[in-house]
Amino acid sequence: MTQVKDGLVKRGSTWTYLVRVRDPATGRMKDQWKGGFATQKEARQARNDARSASDKGTAVAATRITVRDYLQQWLEASETRVRPTTLASYRQHVDGLIVPRIGAERLQQLTPLMVDRLYGSLLKEGRKPRVKTKEGEKPPKATGLSVSTVRRVGATLHRALNDARRKGLIPYNPADAAELPKIERDADGAGDMQT
Repeated sequence: MTQVKDGLVKRGSTWTYLVRVRDPATGRMKDQWKGGFATQKEARQARNDARSASDKGTAVAATRITVRDYLQQWLEASETRVRPTTLASYRQHVDGLIVPRIGAERLQQLTPLMVDRLYGSLLKEGRKPRVKTKEGEKPPKATGLSVSTVRRVGATLHRALNDARRKGLIPYNPADAAELPKIERDADGAGDMQT
């Protein structure tokens, strides 16, 4: 076994560091390894950053929880905090639009770019056709959701990820840096909603 000195160890041709972080599920401290650094200096700098985050309480222990699993837990916890109509809206967004697209991703590996792609996918093909096809016919193409609907889905995801950040499951909310689609304004300042 190789010797760990000051939280650094060389494994093959790369360097790895070790820090202690608090597991959000148990509250206990546990070892977290991070490797693949080309030089000892890079590993030391990354270790120092990780230690600083751990001291500030912003470091999170690595977990394998997926976006799907977390959102299901979040929906269950929301049952007592929100009105039934709000919960129904959350469920519709999570089960019908978010989970089919990014549910298999690990929660801690979710990036702003993935969230941006989710919004783009919803704008292009978020609405499934309601027409039943006859045998042998091609199904009609999916159409996009409106900008305002995508923004509401984004608000649901943002709230769920904010709760994950506050609970120490993720270090930051990737939806903060994602770009929600903008509502196009007419010359008179009206948006896409008409009465």
